Amino acid sequence: MHEDPSKNSIVGTLSRFGGTETLISSGIPSLDELLGDGIPVGSLVIIEEDSQGLYARIVLKYFLAEGVVNKHRIFVASQEISSEKLIHQLPQLIESKPKNVEEPNVERPKMKIAFRYDNLPTEQKEPEQKFGHYYDLSSVMSQNYLDDCKITTWDDTKTLKSNSFYNQKYYELLTSIKNDLKSHNENNILRIGIHALGSPVWHLLDEINEEKALKDLTLFLYSFRMMIQTKKAVGYVTIPAHLFEKVDRLLHLSDIYIRLQAFAGTEFADNKYLSDFQGFIHIDKLTPKNGFNSKISSTIEHVFKLRRKKFTIEMLHLPPDLDATEVSGLGCATGSSKLDF
Repeated sequence: MHEDPSKNSIVGTLSRFGGTETLISSGIPSLDELLGDGIPVGSLVIIEEDSQGLYARIVLKYFLAEGVVNKHRIFVASQEISSEKLIHQLPQLIESKPKNVEEPNVERPKMKIAFRYDNLPTEQKEPEQKFGHYYDLSSVMSQNYLDDCKITTWDDTKTLKSNSFYNQKYYELLTSIKNDLKSHNENNILRIGIHALGSPVWHLLDEINEEKALKDLTLFLYSFRMMIQTKKAVGYVTIPAHLFEKVDRLLHLSDIYIRLQAFAGTEFADNKYLSDFQGFIHIDKLTPKNGFNSKISSTIEHVFKLRRKKFTIEMLHLPPDLDATEVSGLGCATGSSKLDF
């Protein structure tokens, strides 16, 4: 089903279904595996930010870093921080696949039930890497990589007007992306990363209320998706959806919808069984073809872990001897239901 990535005409891509579909890596191998091997070219990926926006920004940095290493074209936009600053915060490439670090020899409690699980590893192994790279979050990317890549940062200086948007910044950004797509060489991939779209910075004007702000956001996403769906491009947009009451339509405007649910400040923060992780990751929507290879299950929860050097995603393994009080508060696939054994 898959072709050798080294034989693809575009560096950093993977072909499947007889060459009818091209995938790129998210920059996080464990996320690629969860998505069904990668992100199809022409897709719009929406990342629903955690309440602090910290982890969504990290996921976006991985996506952009993978593009820089493969010399894909990069377009970056943000109203929250400088796009230039975001580019210079990209993580450093790890030249070889990192080895799993052995845990210290700490005595583990014996299982009361299902003792056969005693000898199982405590951590999930890294997925077999089909393509993509690993990155070190503790170091920033070498300037040499940035110099070898064509990067466009949205400067937010043009003044354009459209009757379709209440906030003209959306129209200005859409026009900039459209111009970049026109000049894009189809022999390469264009990665478009937009950080914190729809945040309060986008709606500082007094006359723009939540209803108008959501209308601007949905119109932008609809137009953006139409622009890239037939192009050698992928849109990667982080959105602070928790600021809006009605966000169901955002799901329908995406090809892939990823929701990050951080533990900080919630009932999960003090749960001892989740102490090694920072949050749940939910894949609420996938393109139909990705569904064939996806590792997502309605009965399995996935969590993400942030360490000094890397961000990884693992399947949540719960001890089989939990009592009723310990089970309470651990969400299942929807993030709101209780475990039902």
